Amino acid sequence: MITSPILEDKWKVQKLLSEQAGHDPSRYIALLHKKAVETQERYGIRFRYAEAEATTMSLDPIAEELTSASDLKE
Repeated sequence: MITSPILEDKWKVQKLLSEQAGHDPSRYIALLHKKAVETQERYGIRFRYAEAEATTMSLDPIAEELTSASDLKE
């Protein structure tokens, strides 16, 4: 596999975020979104995201906390 210092840093950050999220994909996405917002504010840039269909997932970590696993099964 080809590697570089940039890829190694990327993998390190991905691993850290995954551990912080408890390996929960929803929490991982919420943390990733939070980091993107912080980066936008810090550097004065704006990320543009592709349009996607609405889903039941929320990027709000508090909303995720309030949603129980039994709610998702219904």
